[in-house]
Amino acid sequence: MGGSVAVHVAARKAISSLAGLIVIDVVEGTALASLIHMQKILSSRVQHFSSIEKAIEWSVRGGSLRNIESARVSVPATLKYDDSKKCYIYRTRLEETEQYWRGWYAFDFASNEYLEIVMYFIYLFSMRPRLSDTYIFKAGVGGYEGLSEKFLASPVPKLLLLAGTDRLDRALTIGQMQGKFQMVVVRHTGHAIQEDVPDEFANLVLNFISRNRIGPRGVEIPGLRRPI
Repeated sequence: MGGSVAVHVAARKAISSLAGLIVIDVVEGTALASLIHMQKILSSRVQHFSSIEKAIEWSVRGGSLRNIESARVSVPATLKYDDSKKCYIYRTRLEETEQYWRGWYAFDFASNEYLEIVMYFIYLFSMRPRLSDTYIFKAGVGGYEGLSEKFLASPVPKLLLLAGTDRLDRALTIGQMQGKFQMVVVRHTGHAIQEDVPDEFANLVLNFISRNRIGPRGVEIPGLRRPI
């Protein structure tokens, strides 16, 4: 959902010094379509782990991540030890938000108010640490509807990284053919591209910065090949 926040900020020209926009595997059509699977996703998640290493193994085996080294960095921060149960559990209990979105997909998409409430709570409960009131973003239809058009309208150089070409919707397909943004399909990755192939991801970002001459000397990450 962070991608939708970035796109809205860029489209509104809220940051005068904004020099570029990189969106990772976020497309309006697939985002809206995937929301109906929220209940299945939550119910299939393992809720308790005997150790952090077990949680790391499950995150890779379950398909949410594909790089175990990245998982060793990111997964521990999502867990906490429950003394009463003598095991590790998720810090964020997303299943507690079900009362706000259960059955929403039975409603027509025109019911904007209901969908905004649904996704507002999913977003609110998903964040860690706790958000300040000034950073809360209503994500549902209000966050995803028109996202592709807002991305295309953002007045800065744009890079869209995708895990597969099937994620493109009509607006982005046309925009890409018209050269309105740079698109890279990163093979053999899932939704978390930056974690599945961190070195390749970093090089893509560096090349984007260099190509668009962002900053006085660009950015260099130690240990990585300098952009061409």
